[in-house]
Amino acid sequence: MNAPVNPNELQLQTVEFKLDGKTIISYEGETILKAAKRHGVDIPHLCFKDGYRPDGNCRACVVEINGERTLAPSCCRSATPGMDVKANSERALKSQKLVLEMLLSDMPDEGYKWVGDSDEEQRQQQHGELSTWATRLDVQVRPELKALRRKQPAADVSHPAMAVNLDACIQCNRCVRACREEQVNDVIGYAMRDGINYFRSPSEVAAEPPSPNETFRIGGLVAEGSINRGNGHEVSFVVTDGGASIPVTYAGILPDLFAEKQGMIGQGNLVNGTFEAIEILAKHDETYMPKEVIDALKEQGIYVDPNGVVATN
Repeated sequence: MNAPVNPNELQLQTVEFKLDGKTIISYEGETILKAAKRHGVDIPHLCFKDGYRPDGNCRACVVEINGERTLAPSCCRSATPGMDVKANSERALKSQKLVLEMLLSDMPDEGYKWVGDSDEEQRQQQHGELSTWATRLDVQVRPELKALRRKQPAADVSHPAMAVNLDACIQCNRCVRACREEQVNDVIGYAMRDGINYFRSPSEVAAEPPSPNETFRIGGLVAEGSINRGNGHEVSFVVTDGGASIPVTYAGILPDLFAEKQGMIGQGNLVNGTFEAIEILAKHDETYMPKEVIDALKEQGIYVDPNGVVATN
């Protein structure tokens, strides 16, 4: 028989702390940003979205906490009893505005997302939430900062169903978290953040094996009958381009569309002739195949397009 439930155990535990001089109550484990929002205090934020794991990437939501040397991202910092937080102090506001200004300075002259109905609203809000917060905090980009704008990258149009406007990206990681953690399909991901990871086909790896210290990407077809599942999430298989085959090991959750005789790309290192993958990507839908894999298969003369036509370079 179950023990009687103590009603007090069913109640949410609360925490009292100060926000801009006012005492407010947050739930235990609740972030400063969420608690502030419940009490009608809006703190600028870009990378945070309800329902997604907070990442603290954009740093637009930083606040000043009494007794701490550095500013803290309010989206991933939980309130503690007696904490004294200042979201609108001179130091916090200066940092928030600087983040917004620097992000705006890298934006293209003409945005891709408009909020509002009138021409004036479209002009002011052309960069979506970034423009919205910049307007609310009266942020203007200084000419000397605009002059240092990065070289605008071209749009990524490698996917058949969408284009990614990289010149509008602020690297908030929100779209990556949506794809990887919510949809679990890895349609969008970061590339080249830690240096260039070159792509190699199985034939290129077999001809000139990279050193074990080099992280690279390999792609091809998952060989038929090669998938072996071990304990937990451990799996091994063979990737081939028709000219050579490389054994692969991986410990993790495979994409839903990972299957034999289908395209894949893995990132990792070659150790004693086996590719030890740290990440596995598969096709994103029933017809899509990564461009690098298509090129590698065409090189070997075994690529077949969705209509069943053999194609070569």
